[in-house]
Amino acid sequence: MAFYYLFLGHLVGDFVLQTDKIAENKGRQWKWNLLHVLVVTLSVLLFSYPFGALLSVLVILNGLVHYILDHYKSDICKILHLSELAGFLGDQFIHIVLLYFISLTAVYEKELLIEFTTVKLLIILSIVTSFLAIFTQYVLAALFPGENRRFFENGEKIFGMLSRIYITIVFYLSFHKSPLYLVFLALAVILFFVQYKRIWRNWMSLPHLLAKLLLDMAVPVLCIIMVM
Repeated sequence: MAFYYLFLGHLVGDFVLQTDKIAENKGRQWKWNLLHVLVVTLSVLLFSYPFGALLSVLVILNGLVHYILDHYKSDICKILHLSELAGFLGDQFIHIVLLYFISLTAVYEKELLIEFTTVKLLIILSIVTSFLAIFTQYVLAALFPGENRRFFENGEKIFGMLSRIYITIVFYLSFHKSPLYLVFLALAVILFFVQYKRIWRNWMSLPHLLAKLLLDMAVPVLCIIMVM
């Protein structure tokens, strides 16, 4: 159980609270990287509070590892000839594995700050909004390298987050209430194609749009299945 709390703290610190300014500069300037790592570490510490002093100490040490990974990630990717997508996935894999092993030291002597069910819902919300906003860009950039990436301009980031929340709610209701709720996915598809006709077709191909739509639907489904 402790792993879920640590994972939520990581998602909040590494994605939800990471501004575009931090993301742009953390790999180039140590001050921005230090700020980023402090935010992530404090976020994980907040959720790790009920699980003992040893786990909290390991979370702080993990912050040092996080700093080193982010500082040298670009150089490592160049040496190993890794794409941005591979570097992103590798970096997150290391972070998550370390949090898993840290969670094994948890003791359950204090009352949890947040109910476990709420934690799982917050994990889904963090993934389908902030995490997926970044992950989608890496995947689409790898699939369509010749096309510009503009999802962080002109309110596109907010549009993406709101549409993914809507899609997640529809899938959640279809799993827990009735499959008939899947009919409401048609609205999301219509919104995507309207946005494509209005703006995205100026720089995005139709296969690019379909790939984005598939990602924005597939990941919420996987999240819901994983935490059911």
